[in-house]
Amino acid sequence: MTRSRVYSLAFAWGLLVAALLRAHWENQDLLLALKLASVPMVFGLIMIWFPEKLGEHESSPWYLGQNRIDEPSPPVMVSIVGWCVLVLMPLIIFLMARR
Repeated sequence: MTRSRVYSLAFAWGLLVAALLRAHWENQDLLLALKLASVPMVFGLIMIWFPEKLGEHESSPWYLGQNRIDEPSPPVMVSIVGWCVLVLMPLIIFLMARR
């Protein structure tokens, strides 16, 4: 198991605990807090844990302007996007929920 996987799993557990504690202290629905924390967490973990598999999809129906995306994505870039999703999305959800 790589360091990135260990750190991402520890960070994900911390997110879940923080979301549940915050919901408990503010007398909010625990299940809703779990859902809000777990959705971006799952997408981020998938991109961090399996960047090679996600990056190798070449023949996709996606287009960028007039050009079709037909080259594999580098696993490093997929992993970086996964870390951004894992770290930034819960932060954005937390800031939006405070309003």
